[in-house]
Amino acid sequence: MRLRTIIICFASYLSCLLPQASADGSVILLGYGPHFGVPYTIMVDGKLSGGWVVDTAKALEQKINKTVITIPVARKRQTSYLNNAKIDVYCFSNPAWSEKSEVIKWTQKLFSVQNVIISKKEISPTLKNAEDLKGFRIGTILGYSYQTIDYLFEQNLAIRHDITSAKQNFRMLKAGRVDAIIASRSTALDIMASLDMSEEFSIAPFIVEERDLHCALSTRSQTSVDILSKAFAQMIQEGFFKRPKM
Repeated sequence: MRLRTIIICFASYLSCLLPQASADGSVILLGYGPHFGVPYTIMVDGKLSGGWVVDTAKALEQKINKTVITIPVARKRQTSYLNNAKIDVYCFSNPAWSEKSEVIKWTQKLFSVQNVIISKKEISPTLKNAEDLKGFRIGTILGYSYQTIDYLFEQNLAIRHDITSAKQNFRMLKAGRVDAIIASRSTALDIMASLDMSEEFSIAPFIVEERDLHCALSTRSQTSVDILSKAFAQMIQEGFFKRPKM
């Protein structure tokens, strides 16, 4: 009984260490996925120090004149955190990746991303459709669904290797533990450059999917969802989210 009490108290203490939304709405919690990787998140010593998430938080602060704090949220918890107002905003997502909820309102499209295949340079040019991936060991992100190639995994025509971050997948590819990986085009270009992989690996012609990215807003936030929607609409109109082809 004593041990159970200690555990409960410790859990309560830890919860107090987490960022909390202010009752008057003066603080906005902006959620992001720990799996994002560059260019969305740049981590230094395990802490978020830069990237598009940080840029977005700073720009939103200027628009609404409130403090914006970034907080990592596992993708599978995105909906529950928004439903329960544990975060006010979750950016760089898509309604198809979230559970349906009447509490969540989505912004206009920020920009589009392409998920592509990366493999060795001598192999990549031959990968023009899903059928070309038969027999491959493919590095994927845990919890992600890839509609155009999921049938390969379901029918055991290819082997799916789930990892929690894009950078881990690239390391597996470099080590020869998988034959190909899936990542967004922008992430692929950044990570290949950072890991000195551009000479040996390249992006295949086959585009796995193209998706629009949005920010999800909680209607239970202490800050009016209309205020948040207007702020993001202005950022979009001003070209803040304009990126090179992803």
